[in-house]
Amino acid sequence: GACFRVMGEDGFIKSHQDGILALDLDYFPTRSEMPMLAHLGLEWKPVPMFSVRTGVDQGRRGDAVINNYTFGVGINLGGFQFDYAYHAYYDVSDLASNYFSFSYLPEPTAKAPPKLREYFDLVSPLDSEDVYQEDFELKGYVTEPEVAYIIVNGTGVLIDENDVFVYPVKLPFGTATFEVTALDEKNSVLKSVVSQVARLKSFSDVSGEYWAKGPIERLATAGIISGYPDGTFRPEKTVTRAEMCALLMKMESSIEGEEPRISFSGSESKFKDVSVGYWASRYIAQAVEKGIVTGYPDGTFRPSKPVTRAEGVTMIVKYIDGDLRRIEEPPFSDVPGRHWAASAVTAARQRGLLDYIQGKNFEPGRPLTRAETAVILDRTGSL
Repeated sequence: GACFRVMGEDGFIKSHQDGILALDLDYFPTRSEMPMLAHLGLEWKPVPMFSVRTGVDQGRRGDAVINNYTFGVGINLGGFQFDYAYHAYYDVSDLASNYFSFSYLPEPTAKAPPKLREYFDLVSPLDSEDVYQEDFELKGYVTEPEVAYIIVNGTGVLIDENDVFVYPVKLPFGTATFEVTALDEKNSVLKSVVSQVARLKSFSDVSGEYWAKGPIERLATAGIISGYPDGTFRPEKTVTRAEMCALLMKMESSIEGEEPRISFSGSESKFKDVSVGYWASRYIAQAVEKGIVTGYPDGTFRPSKPVTRAEGVTMIVKYIDGDLRRIEEPPFSDVPGRHWAASAVTAARQRGLLDYIQGKNFEPGRPLTRAETAVILDRTGSL
């Protein structure tokens, strides 16, 4: 016998309807005449609840083959099935038969996929967790009896009688990575996961609700921006020209992994108010060399001069892009297209660097604060 799916989602004819053609052959090798009889059936389901069937059931009468025709219908409602079939025999009307059947076929339920064996669960750290303390404990518990050993960063960790394991460590500032591996008695790996935790720097005057807390702590942890000896950050303090150069060049050196180069030699400086021994001299020299900032016509740099929003944003955009295009419409109502910083402010806004002042005026002459600077630098995505 054979069955062929004529219609259906996986049938010869792609359709939401179902159609099946079935053929069964009876073969009689000891008969010399007409050794084979065929039984052919076709079922069509225009909708899942209704079926129409027809077919030919061959039989023998003497030396002749008789085609006995059949047809039927089926209805299924919520698993309750009703079927009717008509079968003619040898063209004799008295032998024609009608068949009725009722049945219940519960809807097949999808088997739940086999549950993966976890072997252990980590309680701490959570995925990409941020912490502030130096003393940290990686904690977890074993969930399967096959686990004989727990290895953390190549070191074996004791599993206590409650199936709990603890790995104490002193965290440096920045991101720490832990590889936790479960082994069986034969030292075969059952499971291995990598988890990270970041120890961030915190400041006494940056509360948990402060709007720029995250960017400040991330940049401070990366060594881009620093606080003061008394443990404060002073987020509302303005940024000077020297400080902005230092921030940008520190960010670049953290990416490239090297210290900024000093662009002048000996005891000479390009600016008469920036000595070689000045704390930010090398950062200023490199920022000038890269075209991020310039001095004044009188040969000064004025390193202690506070940076305005327009000046600070322009320096940052030159650092990350350097390509200031002509603008078609003002970025803010108080920054007209003819404003000297309009192109840089537009580029910063398009990059999402100024989302923190969305819906407000830009106030280009307003001094740029340390908190604002941290937020803008953090949004550059350069870390």
